Amino acid sequence: MLPALLGVPLIPGWITPGIPVVLLFLSDYEPGPEAIQALFALQFLVFIIFLFLGVTRLGSTLVDLIPRSMKGSTIIGAGIAALMGEIEAGGRLATTPISLIAGGLVCLYLMFSVSFKGFVETNSFARKIVNYGMVPGMIVAILVGFATGEYAVPDVKRGITTPNFGELWNYLPFSVGFPDASVFMYAIPTAVIAYVIAFGDIVVGQSLMNRVDHLRRDEDIDNSIDRVHLVTAIRNGGHAFFAPSPGLAGPIWTAVTDTMACTMGVVLAVYGAGWGLATGAVLYFLIERTKLLGFTPDPDSPGADDVIVQPETIPKS
Repeated sequence: MLPALLGVPLIPGWITPGIPVVLLFLSDYEPGPEAIQALFALQFLVFIIFLFLGVTRLGSTLVDLIPRSMKGSTIIGAGIAALMGEIEAGGRLATTPISLIAGGLVCLYLMFSVSFKGFVETNSFARKIVNYGMVPGMIVAILVGFATGEYAVPDVKRGITTPNFGELWNYLPFSVGFPDASVFMYAIPTAVIAYVIAFGDIVVGQSLMNRVDHLRRDEDIDNSIDRVHLVTAIRNGGHAFFAPSPGLAGPIWTAVTDTMACTMGVVLAVYGAGWGLATGAVLYFLIERTKLLGFTPDPDSPGADDVIVQPETIPKS
């Protein structure tokens, strides 16, 4: 409820593509108090990053300095890790193949199919369906799972459930203890990756607001990046101390991120955040950097970033 209360016009969610990376980070710690301490350290660092960049208004400046290939590789690496977790032995695809495949195909068709996109342009009902993103695919997966017996039909009962706050306290840093400095240091690469992914969500949110803003002339939508940073910081700080969550607190709930890239994504998925960031940095300076050690390549050479195209060289239509 905080984003709406504090003036952020976005539906909040998790930093969903970062969950596999977070789980890779947590896998280095023993389940229980040790893993909870590591999760606190990670989410507290995410809180610090958002707070600092929001207060200083350096958020957009920082992300502009990060090469696009590294930002894209971070996201695709998280996606690869998520897929690997689903399709490996013991993953959910092995235990519920029919429902997941059916739901996945529906999601792919509704969200990416060229033929369905053409159908949406001429059919109002199809436009309403596509507005719900992955939800239709999820519903299909659930119904198919019930029909095939892959999912048990839940036993729904009426009543009010009282949250067990006493048990929750046993899983908070106040009870299990706070991590030492080494855990915070080890969590830095994962926290940076989580922020890069989350900033991509902020950009998506801005694009969505800009696309519909002209339809509501009666209201001025003030989608401040700095405010989004500050509110997301508050949410992560609250989670870190009172409800640590591997999903972290993200600025917007987005269904799919379809950015693709180089080698860094695979390294990130297999070996974790630290090696992924290091690989991306090495590849950037080795392959993409046009000014290395004071050397500037010939502007006519392929791949040079700073090629200046003269007007007379542009072919006329």
